[in-house]
Amino acid sequence: MKKVVSLLLFAAALSVAVSAAEKVYFKEIREKAAKIKPLSPEDFQLGRELMAEVRKLAAKKIPAVSAPIISFESLSSAGRMWYTDHNYTDRQLFCGRDKWGSEPVSQFQRASHKKTFEIFDLYGIKTFNSFVGEHFLRYCDSLEALNSDLKIIPTVTPDGQNGKLDPERMKRVGQSPHIMRHNGGILYLCWTWLNISKSREFVKQLEKMTGHPAAFIYSCGTVRDLEDPYVFWNKTREVPATTILYWFDYLTQILEFSAGVEFSNRMTTAEGNLDISYYYDIIMPLFAAICAQDKYNGKKLCGLEILTGYNNYRGRQRLSANGTKTLRQYLAIADYFKLDILKAFEWDEYNEDSHFQPTVNKPMAYQRILKYWNDRNNQKPLTPNKGDDLSLPNLIISHRKQVVAGPDYTLELLQVPDSSEAEKFTVMVEILNDKNQIIYNSGELTFFRSLFTDHTLSIPAFRWIDSRVLITRLTIDYQGKRRVIQEGLPFTVVRPSTICDTTWYSTPLRNILFPKKSSVAFGKAVNPAGALPERIELPLSADLEFPEKLNTLEAVQNGRDTRFSYDPQNEYRQNDIDRQSLILSFYRLEMKPGGKIRTNVRIDNAPSAVWFTHVMDKKIPYMSNVALKSLELPLDKNPEYSTTPTSWRRARNISIKKSEMDKAVLHVDGEYVSGPDKGKKFSWSLPLAKLKSAGVFNKIFEDGLQIAIEIPQRMDILPLPLNTDTAAFETVLHTGYPDGIFALRAVSMEGKVWWSAPYTVKKDNSSEIGVVTVSADPLGAYELPVEKNRIPHIRYRFDPGIAGNILTASAGREFYGNVGGYDLVPTGYEGYHCSVYSIPYSFIRWQAGRKFVPEYEKLADGSWCLNFSGKGEFVGFPPSLFPQRAGYQVKFEFMPFDVDRDQVYFTHAERDIAGFRLRTEDCRLVLDFYRRQAGGVDSTESKKVFKTNLDPEEGKWNKIEFKYDMKKVYITLNGKTESFPCSGLSRWFAVGGFGGDGTKSKNGNLHYFKGKLKSFEVIHSAK
Repeated sequence: MKKVVSLLLFAAALSVAVSAAEKVYFKEIREKAAKIKPLSPEDFQLGRELMAEVRKLAAKKIPAVSAPIISFESLSSAGRMWYTDHNYTDRQLFCGRDKWGSEPVSQFQRASHKKTFEIFDLYGIKTFNSFVGEHFLRYCDSLEALNSDLKIIPTVTPDGQNGKLDPERMKRVGQSPHIMRHNGGILYLCWTWLNISKSREFVKQLEKMTGHPAAFIYSCGTVRDLEDPYVFWNKTREVPATTILYWFDYLTQILEFSAGVEFSNRMTTAEGNLDISYYYDIIMPLFAAICAQDKYNGKKLCGLEILTGYNNYRGRQRLSANGTKTLRQYLAIADYFKLDILKAFEWDEYNEDSHFQPTVNKPMAYQRILKYWNDRNNQKPLTPNKGDDLSLPNLIISHRKQVVAGPDYTLELLQVPDSSEAEKFTVMVEILNDKNQIIYNSGELTFFRSLFTDHTLSIPAFRWIDSRVLITRLTIDYQGKRRVIQEGLPFTVVRPSTICDTTWYSTPLRNILFPKKSSVAFGKAVNPAGALPERIELPLSADLEFPEKLNTLEAVQNGRDTRFSYDPQNEYRQNDIDRQSLILSFYRLEMKPGGKIRTNVRIDNAPSAVWFTHVMDKKIPYMSNVALKSLELPLDKNPEYSTTPTSWRRARNISIKKSEMDKAVLHVDGEYVSGPDKGKKFSWSLPLAKLKSAGVFNKIFEDGLQIAIEIPQRMDILPLPLNTDTAAFETVLHTGYPDGIFALRAVSMEGKVWWSAPYTVKKDNSSEIGVVTVSADPLGAYELPVEKNRIPHIRYRFDPGIAGNILTASAGREFYGNVGGYDLVPTGYEGYHCSVYSIPYSFIRWQAGRKFVPEYEKLADGSWCLNFSGKGEFVGFPPSLFPQRAGYQVKFEFMPFDVDRDQVYFTHAERDIAGFRLRTEDCRLVLDFYRRQAGGVDSTESKKVFKTNLDPEEGKWNKIEFKYDMKKVYITLNGKTESFPCSGLSRWFAVGGFGGDGTKSKNGNLHYFKGKLKSFEVIHSAK
C-alpha cells in the first residue's frame, strides 16, 4: 500500500512539471494513466503501449558529441599492486616498485602517472575522471608537467559521501587548463545523487566555487522513494506505465539544470550475466528518449556506466565478465542508442575484477577491444599494436580460471580487427585433460581479419568432470602457415563442487610470451614431519630463457594463489636454505574501534631472528608508500612495532634459522596508546615448534584483536622486477591445499605472459565413485559421478593446541574456520580480503557487551568443545565450505542450555542472509532458505520458511544432520527426519557461521546460540 500511495503522490507532484513543459509527450497515454489504478493489470498493459512509444522517440536521438566519450575512473593507488597481502583476483600487467618512483616509492609520484597516461594512449582514451581531492590536483600537475593532451573530468558526490567540496580545490579546478569541458562548462561526473532541488543547489555551488558554468551529468541508478523499473521487470518482464512516466518526467526535470543523465546501475541475470533485455527493452530507451526530446536533442549528454565485470573478493560474483561479452555488450548498447559518454568503472580496482587496466590475467585484451572501438568511432584506420607479432591473428582466447560441475564450460575466441583487409584464417580448438587426452575438438572455425567476430564453444559438464584441468590447444592456419599453440596459454582448474575464483582469463595470442628454453620440473609432493596431512611441500626446479626481459616469475596454484616468487635479490632471505620465513600479523575483527597499539616483539632462543620493514613517506599518509627495497633489522635490537589494527591485515615478515625453530618462543607484549582502549595491555606467547602442525597459529582476544604467526605460503610483496631474460632456480613450495594444479607463470616487462604446462597434485586415485548433485539451466538438478576422494568432506578438528582459534580440517586450508571471527589468516589468503562483507560485519555488528570468542572446554573423554554464552560469539567459515551450486550435507553435535530461547545455529551470508539458516523458534527447528540472484535492485528471488516438529533437548548432546539435494531439504535431529520440497541455487552466499547472526527473534531476543558445540562437518554430496 505504501508503494501505491507514493506513486500517487509523485504523479500529483509531477503533473505541474509536465503541464509547464513546452511539449507534452505521450499525451494520450498520460490521460489513460490518470484514470487507472497504479500497479494494476491495466497499468502494466498500458506500460507495454507506452514503451513502444518511448522506443520510437529514443530512435530519434541525435548524438551530442562527434564521437562517444569514454572516461576511466583512475584511482590514486595506481601501480601499487606489488603488494600481494590483500588477495588480488588479478593485478596490473605493468606492476613493479621500480616503475613508480625513487626512495621512498609513492604511487602518487609522476612516474606512476606517466605510465598510466601512456597506457591510456594505447586505448585511444583522451579523458579520465577522478574524485576532487588532493590526488586530483596531483593529476592536474602531472598533466601539465608531462605536457599531456589528456583531459580530466572532476568526479563529485552531491550527498557528500566522498567528502564536502573544498573551495580552494574547486578554485584550482576552475583554473586548470586540463579540465574537460562541454559547451563552455566544466564537465562533471558523479557517483551519488540527491533529489532534484538539492541537486540543483549543488550545481550552483560548483559554479560559484569554480567561477565557471557546470556541465553536470546526473548519475541515476534508482529514484529514491519509488520502485525501480527493474523490480517489476525482474519479476514480470513488464513495467507499469505510471512508473515509466514518473521516470521520464523526473529525468526531464533534471535536464533543465544538468548537461545530461547517466544510468549507473548494473543489472544482472540469475547467472550473473548482464541482463541485456532490460537494457535494450526498458532502461536505455527511456534514457535515450529523455535526451531525444525536441528541446534537448543533440544538446544533452546521454550516458551509461560500464564495467568489464564485477566480482567480489571471495568468488561472490555480481557481474560476470562472461569472457569479453560483458564489455562488448556495453559497447554495443552505446552504439545502438547513440550514447554520448561512457563512465568506465574502473581503471585499477584490483580486488573486484572491474578494471579496464591491462592485467596479468587479461594482458591487453580490453585494450585491443577498446582501441578498435575508439578508432572506428573516430574514423581512424585500423592498425595493430606497436610491436605486435603479425604472424599471429589479433585473436583473444577467454575462459574461466576455475570451473565447477553444473553449467557448461565455455571458451570464447574473439577476433579484433586490426586491418581493413578481408583476410580469412581458421582456428581449430582442442581441449585436453590432465592425462593429455583430447576431450573436445571444435573443427575448423573461420575468421576474417577485418571483421569483429567471436565463436563461443560450450562443453557440457559430463564431458569434463573427470578431468582435473582443461588445457587449450590451438591449431591456427594464418597467412599460409600452420602453427600449434598449447604451452604458454593459461588453463582452467576443474573442481566438482566449490570454486573460489569465478573470474576469467582473456589472453590475446599476441601477448603470449613464447620462451626460447623452458625446462620446468615439479617433484613429488611430501607431507613434512609433524605436519597435518593437508600440509604439503612440493619441489620445483626451472631453467628458462625468454626473448624479452622478465618482470615477474611465479609458481601459482589453481591459477590464482602465488606459492613462490623467484627473487635473485633474496630480499626476504627466502632463498637461504638454512632459514625459515615467518609472517606476524595483527588484525581487528568486525571493524570494532580499538585504537593504535605499540608492541614489543621478541623471539627467545633465536638470536638469528631478523624482521623487515620499509622507510615510509610520512608526507603521504593515505596509503603505504615504501622504500624501493625492504630494510632488514635484527629483531633483538628493534623489538618495537606500532600499528593500528583494522579489518586490513597489518603484518611484518620475519626470518630465523630453521635450527632454532624447535626451541624458539615468540612473545608479543602490547598496549593501546590511543582510542577507546587506551592504556589497555595485552600479551601472547607461542613456542614456534607449534607451527609444525598447521603452519599457522592465532590468538583472538576478547576485544576482537587477533595476532597470528605463520609459515607463509607466499611473501607479502612481489620481488623487484627481474629485468633479465633468463632464470634458473630450485625451491620448495609450501601449501595447505593438498589438491591442486600448479604451474610457473612469467610476465615480461613488455606485457606478455607465459604459463608452463600444468602439474597436478592429488590424493591417491580411488576406484570408489561418489555423486555430486548439481544444477544448471535448462537441465535443473541432475547428478554427476565423481571420484569420491575429489568430493570435499570437511571434518573440523576441535583442539586449541593445533592452531589456536583456527579450526583445521584435512580437506585443506581453504576450508579452515576461525573461532571468533573471520579474516585472511586461516585460509592462507585465498578467498578473503577482509571482514568488511563477511558475517562479522554484515550481521553481528560490534556492540558494547558482545563477546567475540567462544571458550574452549575440555570434556571428560579428553576431547574439546566450544562453549557459547549467548552473547554473540560465533565461528566463521569460509565461502568454499558450502558448494556454490551443488547438494551437500551438514552435521554437528550441540548442547543447548536454554531451548526456550530462539537462536540461530548456522547461517549462510553475504551482506544479507543468502542460502540456508537453521534456527529454533518456539523450541522447534526452523529452516529459512533465501534464494538469491547475483545482483540487481531486488536480489531476493524468493524466501521459504520450513517449520519442523523437531525440538532439541536441553542440557544434552543433540545430533543434527541437514541435507540438501537440490530438490528437497532433509532435517534429522537425534534420528528423527523431516523433509520439505526445495529447489534453487543458494550460490550467492559468501561465508558461513555457527553461533548466531545478531538478528532479532519475534520475541525480541538476539539470535545468538547459548550452549556447546563439539563437532561440525560438511560433505559436498547429498548421497
